[in-house]
Amino acid sequence: MAGAPGKQTEPSGAERRVHPRIPVEGTVRYRLMRGGQSGLRQETSRLHNVSTGGVCLSGAAGIRPGDILRIEFTLPDGDGPVSALAEVTWAGPSGSEAKIGARYVAIREDQARSVTEFVSKKLASN
Repeated sequence: MAGAPGKQTEPSGAERRVHPRIPVEGTVRYRLMRGGQSGLRQETSRLHNVSTGGVCLSGAAGIRPGDILRIEFTLPDGDGPVSALAEVTWAGPSGSEAKIGARYVAIREDQARSVTEFVSKKLASN
């Protein structure tokens, strides 16, 4: 089956997410990485959802699929920041802002565990 990482495309063309998304209201700091160099500016933006595979955030124009972001965010019930490298899998307009979907490509094991525990708790409470 073809499709973006984190998604599977059904034969009918309908997408089926591999990782459940948990809506969050928070902020994320990100820096665009290009050519092995970190972007000069760190941006702060809105975090829309979190999963064990990646995040959805608002972002600046010009970010495109394949770009690598260094991201940092705090889970609503977490005790410390989660830092990761994430590859942009999709980017597009959404109302007055751009939304970006990104999958983790490098995340520390303890931080990945924190994300997994957060997602599991939220899924169990619904």
